[in-house]
Amino acid sequence: MATKITILVDNTASGKLVGEHGLSSLIEKDETMILFDAGQGEAFAYNIDALGVDLAELAHIVFSHGHYDHTGGIARLAETAELAAVVHMHPAALDAKFAREPDGTAKSIGISKSNREWLLSRGDDLHLSKHPVEIAPGVLTTGEIPEIFSQESCSTRFRLDKELTQIDDMADDMSLFMRTDAGTVVVLGCCHRGLANTLAHITMIAETDEIAAVIGGTHLRNADRARLDFTVETVKKHHVKRFVATHCTGIKSAEYLKEKLPDVFTAGFAGMTMEFD
Repeated sequence: MATKITILVDNTASGKLVGEHGLSSLIEKDETMILFDAGQGEAFAYNIDALGVDLAELAHIVFSHGHYDHTGGIARLAETAELAAVVHMHPAALDAKFAREPDGTAKSIGISKSNREWLLSRGDDLHLSKHPVEIAPGVLTTGEIPEIFSQESCSTRFRLDKELTQIDDMADDMSLFMRTDAGTVVVLGCCHRGLANTLAHITMIAETDEIAAVIGGTHLRNADRARLDFTVETVKKHHVKRFVATHCTGIKSAEYLKEKLPDVFTAGFAGMTMEFD
């Protein structure tokens, strides 16, 4: 069963593609095409045209969480009149979301009003679940990821109200994983709930410790040395064969991970493709 993953949007890009602070990946497993996140919007629209991606061929769309840099491309999806894909997300992804800025003000970082309205207009084609869902043969969402490891507590910068009184614990943070002959392939959005928590949850569901690859954002941009070392230990513990970090990993953190995991770690970019048998 062949699986191909193409990074459509990332902070960096190669060739004719453009980068933006955001993330989107296209997954092709056997005859099923799945979109995982949709960037901020502009790079998503440009890159899918540059790569010749036909959105009408999508069977499923999965949103890892409700932040603007993963859902902005909904505007382009909404323009595709023949789009028949089923949309999957955690119900909390639709909540209002804010970030506390350094000056103490609130910045709205959730799904835009128009994009939220389009999602709700999907009717039965919008599937909201807190639990793992097998969206295609051998392809599952993680559902809500339990917080097991205290080292990976979510940033208190994220809030649920404009007054910044309610901390957002990012319950909507989900990942996607696939069973392949090479092992489990994991696709991350921002991994707000942490890589150790995410992989522990996935290996329990998949009932295997064989992690062929981990691909996506890790939210380690501002991580200290202890957190980075914990991530290195996590990758080794799960015998991850390939670790492709993108988006919110951060340049300095990526350099450190490459130093500690030279045979496993790679920095991803828009235009990068990976194939698994």
